[in-house]
Amino acid sequence: MKKSKFTAVVLAAAIALSPIELSAAQLLQVAPAPVPGHVYGGTTPWWIFVCPTGIVTAAMAKNWKRHKELSTPEAWTCGFLYWWNEGTGKYGR
Repeated sequence: MKKSKFTAVVLAAAIALSPIELSAAQLLQVAPAPVPGHVYGGTTPWWIFVCPTGIVTAAMAKNWKRHKELSTPEAWTCGFLYWWNEGTGKYGR
């Protein structure tokens, strides 16, 4: 048992301390130049999903806490007005 543990420790140390070999091709890799007119991160900008996510999250929270639907102004503000009313205590606790 002690011999197998010792062997495992020696092998782990050998792997951890082994030199990392890099070829010249790996050292000379250059990132591709950005293409003009493209949005960073892909073809779909991330902010497109912010408003729908806010509306759905606020609607689920209001349904869970108050058993009601979002009002029209709360939905127009992407759910921000609901969170504002919760934070200021308009709905009461």
